[in-house]
Amino acid sequence: MAKKIPAILLAFVLLSGCTTGSARLAASLNERAEASFSDTQTLSVLVVTNRATARTPACADTYFGVTGQRNASYVSCTVNVPKKHSIGALDESDERAADPHSFFFSSGMQTLSEQELLSRAAASEEVLVFVHGFNVPFSEALYRAAQIKYDLKFPGSVVLFSWPAGADEGILSALDLSGTYKANRLMAELARPHFSSILTRLSHSKSRIHVVVHSMGHEVVLPVLASEASLRIDQLILNAP
Repeated sequence: MAKKIPAILLAFVLLSGCTTGSARLAASLNERAEASFSDTQTLSVLVVTNRATARTPACADTYFGVTGQRNASYVSCTVNVPKKHSIGALDESDERAADPHSFFFSSGMQTLSEQELLSRAAASEEVLVFVHGFNVPFSEALYRAAQIKYDLKFPGSVVLFSWPAGADEGILSALDLSGTYKANRLMAELARPHFSSILTRLSHSKSRIHVVVHSMGHEVVLPVLASEASLRIDQLILNAP
């Protein structure tokens, strides 16, 4: 059976991008790895999101926007994780001809039902649920989830819960951080029922469930945990609450 996740490594190395003691870190992660993760990998990330969608389905910001919708979407995204990235770092590209050994990019999407996603997740002994923070577009959240799986050498399923964070494109939106903060906080509050639903169903499976939360993602997660006494969580990692 795989060893438990080292929470300090997750919270302070993977999300903060710290590279101190990388040799010691690599040795520690190798102890629990079922795959070497030493070369470029194509990884699957299961995604639950209540972001509003556009016309052309893709695991991209052009499809999953920054506003919310009533119903959640359930998809599996295929992500290229380059071997040349540093632990905790994201170098991404939208170019189809991008060097796969240097850049993160999504190469496919499969639409799922809620039950199909739950079944795929619960097929693993461990499931890591990642909830991103403030002003994070969909693609960045997706690549971060894949990067966590790769850098942690996590043997189980990774589920990204992506709530409608971010801002509309344009100079005015980029400058209005106060307005973006208020809008994102409201979106975080409205996403709670969707997160509660998926986490409740995952926690009732036979898998060990770990939850990693960053930044404003705590506005999604903590109220749900406080109100749902029956949730079974193995490890909870709160980063920059």
